[in-house]
Amino acid sequence: MKYLLFVAILVITTQLCFSQKIDDRKIIVTFSDTANKWLQAKHAFIREGFMVVDIPGDTAATYPRTFVNVGLVMANGIISGNTITLSGYYGFKQANLSGIDIMPSEKETIPIMYYKTSMTWKILMNVAKRLGTTISYGR
Repeated sequence: MKYLLFVAILVITTQLCFSQKIDDRKIIVTFSDTANKWLQAKHAFIREGFMVVDIPGDTAATYPRTFVNVGLVMANGIISGNTITLSGYYGFKQANLSGIDIMPSEKETIPIMYYKTSMTWKILMNVAKRLGTTISYGR
């Protein structure tokens, strides 16, 4: 009986610690392969339809990408040690006088955060799944 109670408490606390919560804004991924981490992040973003700013370093930033034909999403990954922290912003598409889509100003963008039907969070999760196996979440 004590063993069953211990297992039940362990399962509940594990689910509470590592599960997604409303308003989570960051996905923290531990790299499965630690060689050339920036290049791995670049390839993961490219496979999800992003164009990556080609400046190797500790940050993999992307150019705005169209989603659902009405919005733009921009993501970045900050590499620290053996992990990468993914986050980003989205906003409604705007066009300049020549008809070219531009990213909304900083005050018109919304941080990507988790909620049940968030399409932008799913985009970040797809990038995270391509990078590693250990995924956690943060604010």
